[in-house]
Amino acid sequence: MNELDIINGFLRPIARHKAAVGLLDDCAHLPCPKNMLISSDALIEGVHYPANSTGEQIANRLLSVNCTDIFASGGQPAYYQLSLYCPGQYGVAFWQSFSKTLNLWQKRHKVFLLGGNFTSAGANNTQHERAQFHVTMFGPLLSRRPLLRQSAQLGDYLVHTGLIGGAHFGLLHLLGKISLPPAMAKHAVKEFYNPAIYWPFYKAILHENLCHAAIDISDGIALDAERLANASGLLLQCDWEKINLNPICTHKNHHITRQTLLRAGDDYQLLWALPAKKLKKFAQICANFKVPMAVFGRFYARNTNIANQPTIGEHLGYIHG
Repeated sequence: MNELDIINGFLRPIARHKAAVGLLDDCAHLPCPKNMLISSDALIEGVHYPANSTGEQIANRLLSVNCTDIFASGGQPAYYQLSLYCPGQYGVAFWQSFSKTLNLWQKRHKVFLLGGNFTSAGANNTQHERAQFHVTMFGPLLSRRPLLRQSAQLGDYLVHTGLIGGAHFGLLHLLGKISLPPAMAKHAVKEFYNPAIYWPFYKAILHENLCHAAIDISDGIALDAERLANASGLLLQCDWEKINLNPICTHKNHHITRQTLLRAGDDYQLLWALPAKKLKKFAQICANFKVPMAVFGRFYARNTNIANQPTIGEHLGYIHG
């Protein structure tokens, strides 16, 4: 299939928002609110997902990792541009599954495809090259101000919502490094490709303006927590035993330690920095939406002497080399 076959057959039919102009122009025509958040992220075959992943799996993961960036910055995902480089290894079934999943996101979450770019090496390309899927996501600001990483305040508590570690189990199972019972394997693989995104809960939290800063957990909860502290010029003390691990992580027939799970990426849950006086309201909203939460850290001045600070090793998470 060539580029036009894929665009006309699978992408143009789902690009129904009027700003997309039917994918007929080089630009989308989008009236923007005063404050619009913009984020870009990519998935590369063999780096961010296994080569045998389906169209549905890639589409779910692609939009998930981009949507959590917008939520963590204080906004609601709304529109995206999609750029693809596909050397030719995908056929009709793949693109049907891929476009069907994008369309489901539009119906369920009102996240609309506006345009992008498609590049293919063609069917005659004999050298295997990695497919690449790039998204630029746009979303209007919901909170009073953007939740910048540098905005955590002295004395703030660090909270994570959602469950940690399930996606790492899913990836290890996909790579054949561990073996899980069928039902557990299905759940773990879903955690990797389609992590839980608590849409109504995130919107409620952002409308209440409870938090000073936030970040999504992409490269490991330990590393991303440290990034939040470093960006804010603060010292972070954490009690790692308080982290809510996914029940998948209790499976006994594996060699994966708690420390490994704290350094593993791909959870795409959120970390929030907020003052003590807002914790009760935050916990109430979590309970209302049945979202797991754990208060596990606090921010201090850089020169604070914290005794018995627990560690999880030298390497805190995944570093993009």
